[in-house]
Amino acid sequence: MTGKRLMQVFAMVLILIALSYSVYVNGFTKEKTKLLAAKQIAPTFTLTNTAGQKVRLEDTKGQVLILNFWATYCPPCKKEMPLLDAQSKNMAVITVNVGEPTRLVNQFLQKQQLTLPTLLDRDQKVYTLYQVTNLPTTFFVNAKGEIVDKVVGELNEQLLKDKIAQIQP
Repeated sequence: MTGKRLMQVFAMVLILIALSYSVYVNGFTKEKTKLLAAKQIAPTFTLTNTAGQKVRLEDTKGQVLILNFWATYCPPCKKEMPLLDAQSKNMAVITVNVGEPTRLVNQFLQKQQLTLPTLLDRDQKVYTLYQVTNLPTTFFVNAKGEIVDKVVGELNEQLLKDKIAQIQP
């Protein structure tokens, strides 16, 4: 086989791989993406908090809720945590640390002087259930348990205020 012919075959293989991936992403995962559309009921879960106690999402039933996914290595997560901590004094806020050990998370919370409820998703099952792809990701849930909105990326004070207004009764 000549060099030119080999390059043509290689290019065709790359095109087929790209097309296959495109079909997979747009076809097979489209239904999955619809799962967490606005007004869908937030999927239930049970995780352990940083003190080792089991916490169920159902424990917040009837309350508006901010559900935030984060990690200690994520700079935007670190920046928004004080806002979420302050808000946790006024309403239900649950933060879910993704994939990190308890000791590391507790050290981070202590160093940052944060007291908000933090759950541990070591095996990333809830992260996957909620189809989180980037950190931080925050879901805003109304008192009926419906996901009203989702923010991927860092929250600032105004954005947080606007999203809370959407879930308040």
